[in-house]
This record gives sequence, structure tokens and C-alpha cells, in this order.
Amino acid sequence: MSGPKCNEVRVISEEERRRQEDERRRHKCESIVNDIQELNKKLFKDLKLDIKDSFSNNHDGLIKRENYLTSLRGKAKNLLKKQNETLTRCDMLVEQINIKRANLTRPDDFEPIKPKTTTLSDYEKWEKELNEIMTNIEVQSEKDAVLLKHTTKKRLDTTNVKLTNNKVEQLREERLNRRRLKLDKIASKICIIEDDKIRESLVVEARPLLDLEEDQDFDDAIIELNTKVRDEEKIQDFRNQASEIVGQISYMNTKASIDVQNRAKTITTYNEVQEIKDIVDDILNKEKIKQDRKYVSKALGETLKELGYDYGEGFEKTEFGSFAVAQKADNDKHAIRVQLNNEGTEVFTRIVSLTETTPEQDKLAEEKMCNDCHGIRKGLNKRGCEAKLTREVAPGESKVENIDKARIKKARRARQRRQATNVSRRRTL
Repeated sequence: MSGPKCNEVRVISEEERRRQEDERRRHKCESIVNDIQELNKKLFKDLKLDIKDSFSNNHDGLIKRENYLTSLRGKAKNLLKKQNETLTRCDMLVEQINIKRANLTRPDDFEPIKPKTTTLSDYEKWEKELNEIMTNIEVQSEKDAVLLKHTTKKRLDTTNVKLTNNKVEQLREERLNRRRLKLDKIASKICIIEDDKIRESLVVEARPLLDLEEDQDFDDAIIELNTKVRDEEKIQDFRNQASEIVGQISYMNTKASIDVQNRAKTITTYNEVQEIKDIVDDILNKEKIKQDRKYVSKALGETLKELGYDYGEGFEKTEFGSFAVAQKADNDKHAIRVQLNNEGTEVFTRIVSLTETTPEQDKLAEEKMCNDCHGIRKGLNKRGCEAKLTREVAPGESKVENIDKARIKKARRARQRRQATNVSRRRTL
């Protein structure tokens, strides 16, 4: 039988599946490289990472590149965390030093001088110097206290004054050390916050806590700050998860892709992460359908040419999919109308007439062109598209459509132009 037919189609070509997988992996690698470049902008010059690699662009090479870049991005994040931890500790130490040295008799002797170069080793060295300054400030503060006890107009030289450790001073030092320990723990958490503005605001909030008079006020402030830091950590974790998800579509420039990528930067809850995942899955599924449809369309075109058919300027898009009218040079009365649905999952074929014909002529044409209609299905199967016949109508049972002559003339002119171009090219060669 060769009346109208419907073939269910799905792409099973391992080569095409691998090509699509490689393309997605290639785009993912580009996304990871962009992430590393952004991290490099924040890192000190001695911490910046070299992104170059020597992996090939084949399937195995792309897998190795993805693993390498993923590891490199993790390393960059850890380096940035370490850098931020050092900077935050230095920042808090400087704040404490400036507050404490303001009350000393010789404040300029304890001025924290920032390193001239910005390398991690410079700042780690500076942190040690700042801790030494803090210790010296404590010593000088006690010396100044001795100085205040004297009422002589002449300034006393306290350089060689030796202080005795009494119980009160020992308790005060232990109290400060306990506070510093708690602040250091929070500071290490604050450093993990990647958003510069949020991290800086938390640091500003933590700076004055060490000098609170009452221990209860200090403990309450620490609890409040710790809660804020935990909340920001959760939000950051959600956004990192969402960023990893949208990284799969970062190469797409569609409105849906751009919108979900922007939304991923502002989410604050786990439910929103799931919503982002659902949206990205839908976008990826539509992209897969698009790629599969493109592959089936190409296989259809190759099959029609192999069977000796010319289908004019190609497949014409409609609301219900795309179609082409395929005609053989030795048949000017009938052609095969081939239609591919929007999802690329069904191929419809039917015989159409190009001129005024009788039902008997149409039925005879359907019978003669039977092998070609089945040949389309076989050609798809040969090219990695599993095609199964799901519906078929016997010749003569369905009226053969007489298609628009203007469309045929348009296709014929296009075919003639291509033929003329080919002749011209042959002459040139």
C-alpha cells in the first residue's frame, strides 16, 4: 500500500548522541573557564591560575578537559577563600589597633603600615606583624597606666618599666583572648561569603564587638552576627547550586536562558533552586528536541536525494511542522509530500498531484510510488533514525491532493536556478 503514511521516528545514532554530548560538554567547559577568569580577577597576582590545557577536542579529550577545569575552579575558589580569610583578619586587626593606639602616649609608634605589594605571602607576613603590634600595644597601654599615676610635670620614660602580673590583668587578658577566639571563628565564616558587599558589611558589624563593655552584650552580639552569617551561607549555597545548574545553558542567548540565569543570582530558598532546575531541564529538553529534529530533517533530505528526488528550496516551515514536495525529473504529474512534525518524532508521506489528474491516475501513481515511500523509512533507519510505520491508508482510499501550482512553479524555478548554477560551475572548472 502507498496511500498516506505516518512513521514514528526517534534518533538512535550513537554518533549523533555523542556529538550532542560533546557539544554540551564543550559549552560547559567554556562556562567553567568564564568562572575561573572571574575568580582570577579577584585573586592576588601570585595566586592567579593558568587556564591553558593541552587536551584534544575529541570525546575523551573533552571529558578530561571538563574534569581538569572543574578541579581548577575548585582550586581557585579555595585560594580566594584563603585570601579573603587573611584579608578579613588583617582588616579586623587594623581596626582594633587603630582604636587602641589612639589612647596611647605614642600612637604613631604603632601605626599599621599596609604592604606595598599585593601578594598572599605579603599579607600573611603583615598579619604576623599586626599581631605583634597588638601585643606591644597591650604592653604600652599598661606602661601608660603607670605613667598616669604620677603627677609630675616631667614626662616619665617608661621604656624600662617592668610590670608585675597581677590577678586582675591576667583575668582581663583571658577575657580578651576568649573574645578574640569567638571573633576569629566568625571571621573565618565571614570570609567564605563570596559577595563582596555582604562580606564587607558583616566585617564592619564585627569590628567593634571586641570593645563592648559587658560580656552579655558581647555574647548577644556574637549570636546575632553568627545567625546572619549562617543565613548568608545558606543563601550562597543555594545560589552556587543554581549557578552550577544554569551553567549547562550559559552558552544559549535565548530570552528564557538569560532570564533563568539572572534569576539564579538572586534566589534565597531551596524551593527556588528546584524551580531553577525544572526550568533548565525544560530548556535542555527543548534543545534536545531541536537537535534531534535537525538531525532527522538532514537524514530526510539525504534519503530523498538518494532516491532521486528533488525537493526544491528545502523544507518549508508551517504551524504544524515543516514539509517539502519531492519530485522526480521523469514524473511531472505526481510527487511525494513529506512532512516532519514540530517535535521531529513523526514523518508523514503522501502522494500529491501536480496537474489535473483523474482518481484512476492518482491510484496508479500511489501504487507505483509505493517502494519510494517505504524507501524513505528505510533511508531514515540507515541513517540512525529508528522509523516505524504506525498508520497507512490503502491506495485510492484517500483523495490525492492537487497542490498549489504556484508553489510548484516556485520550486521548479529554484531547481532550474540550481541546475544553471551547477552548469556554470562545471564550465568554470
